[in-house]
Amino acid sequence: MKKFLSLFIAAIMFIAMLCVPLRANSVSAAYFEASPVLVSEIKTELTNLLTTTRIVRPAGSDGEKETLEYILTSLSAVSGLEVLDNGYFNAGKQIVEFENSNGFALTTYNVGVSFKSSNPSAKTLSIITNVDNLPMVLYAQNANGETEKLYTYSEAVNESAGSVALMMALAKYLASSSLTFNFNINFIFCGAGGENNAGAFAYKRTISSDIESNQVVLCLNKITVGDYNYFYAQDYSAEYSSFAAQYLSEDFGYKAFNKTTSVTLNGQGNIVHAGIEGAAAVFANTEFNLISLFSGNYNGFASLGKHESQTHTEITHTENDSTSFIELEYKRNVAANLGFVASSILNLVSAPSGETELFKPHNNMPKINFANNSVLALSFTAGAVIIMFVVYYIVYSALLKKSRRQIKGEELNDIIINVKNENDKNEDNIKKE
Repeated sequence: MKKFLSLFIAAIMFIAMLCVPLRANSVSAAYFEASPVLVSEIKTELTNLLTTTRIVRPAGSDGEKETLEYILTSLSAVSGLEVLDNGYFNAGKQIVEFENSNGFALTTYNVGVSFKSSNPSAKTLSIITNVDNLPMVLYAQNANGETEKLYTYSEAVNESAGSVALMMALAKYLASSSLTFNFNINFIFCGAGGENNAGAFAYKRTISSDIESNQVVLCLNKITVGDYNYFYAQDYSAEYSSFAAQYLSEDFGYKAFNKTTSVTLNGQGNIVHAGIEGAAAVFANTEFNLISLFSGNYNGFASLGKHESQTHTEITHTENDSTSFIELEYKRNVAANLGFVASSILNLVSAPSGETELFKPHNNMPKINFANNSVLALSFTAGAVIIMFVVYYIVYSALLKKSRRQIKGEELNDIIINVKNENDKNEDNIKKE
């Protein structure tokens, strides 16, 4: 029994160790500073994007519209890129009407440009990000000693600006390169992300009538800085996600993200997680082949992703979400980080047989992929270990009882034999007398 308890305790300790986040070296970090692709272009785009009037850009604001106008003007002037003009988009703009959290009806728009394939029957891969930023709420006392609520904004480099600069630089790079694809690549810059992703929902409606031709959606969210880069595809087995893993994880060190490492409830009581934040939330659990790219630290159950790094405080949605803080205090080169991500996207979309593999439709309800869902895999393993020990205990107890009964029987036989021997001896002695 003592041996059984020792083994059982050892198994429990082993399972507990699997739950503890380990401080591993980031494979991606080695690429960040060394990545030569697009770094200077991204740095330029980020500098031009974050002018004083474009820092404050909440959903529906003048700052958001000015930012979207800047993006459209900059990209529409690039030879090799075409603004979307298809009935939903007019000269690169898609009007988005929404009601904000305060109940006011507002209008913003999405910006769309495309790097077209020469293939007349080409399908389309969409790269999407939100443009706006959320306010930070501060409380301060006024001259009368009353507490007032104040709103302030950061550059929101990790929240959205980094993704915008990356996509602008990548679109311009493709337009000036000799690269060709058998599919179109749409670059979609969405307004009103902070208002339930109103812009992303509007774009989804434009492509939902022909999902087969618009199967692949790649969303960027909080991709500027973090200990690790992650990609999320599905919680279920899908051929396209295995293909993406090969070109993102194996070639660029991305970690495959499983949703249950960071599950929270949003204001509407819906389950959300880092893999489907931002525009990705619109395309998750649909027929679209979603690939969501983001950065952070989601290793182990104790790290719920609040901090981008285990060694720093939270950056996103704070005054620290700026280029200067990330580079001076966090010691990360923002443009190099984003250049690495851009390289990985190029690697994915340029992959041999990418058109075939990325655009394979997936079943939205297939078997659970335990290999990519560490929590389910761990739960399954823990349950199997417990069941194994229960079975072991039952068998052990049964054999132990049988052994004891057998030992008692053998001891009784020995006693009978000893008594018989003694009786025989006594009879012999009596006869001799």
